[in-house]
Amino acid sequence: MSNLLIGCVAQTQPAELLQLAPESAAHRAMQTRLFETKDGTELLSAAAAVLQDLGFQVEESVREVGFLRATKERSAREYGQDLTRFFVFLLSAPLILVQQPPIVMP
Repeated sequence: MSNLLIGCVAQTQPAELLQLAPESAAHRAMQTRLFETKDGTELLSAAAAVLQDLGFQVEESVREVGFLRATKERSAREYGQDLTRFFVFLLSAPLILVQQPPIVMP
């Protein structure tokens, strides 16, 4: 019964929850760059080329609004992880193959 009453209570959120942090303006200024050109198509093409150079595949672009959507597939395995696993197997294989003599009970 108490769980039912708790679910009906209005939850209030603190006022600072939706306020921006003081350093957010500096982060936004650092991430924003303006270019002095009238040719938006050229900028969009340059951005697509940079993304492709970084290994992304451009899947969608809308020139009218300057929108690019790109994806990059990445393996969950880090470089050399399989190689390390192989060498550990090679080093541990002799230990696995060595058989202990059977214990004889008198």
